Amino acid sequence: MKAAKASLLATGAVLVLAVTAMSAANWAGCAWYGYQTDRTTRYAFGVGCMVKMPSGWRPRSELRTEQ
Repeated sequence: MKAAKASLLATGAVLVLAVTAMSAANWAGCAWYGYQTDRTTRYAFGVGCMVKMPSGWRPRSELRTEQ
């Protein structure tokens, strides 16, 4: 039983680290996009990269359809 608990705890820790690493990479990509395009950007967890437009904050993935 202790081995199963330890294994479950280790798996959970690996998953938390993976999600944190992916979030950090997405945040860095969002910041890089803002730097390259000279736009105001913000990273929102669960939504992704947001870009400030005159009409408000828009997800970067939907921005191409507005331009």
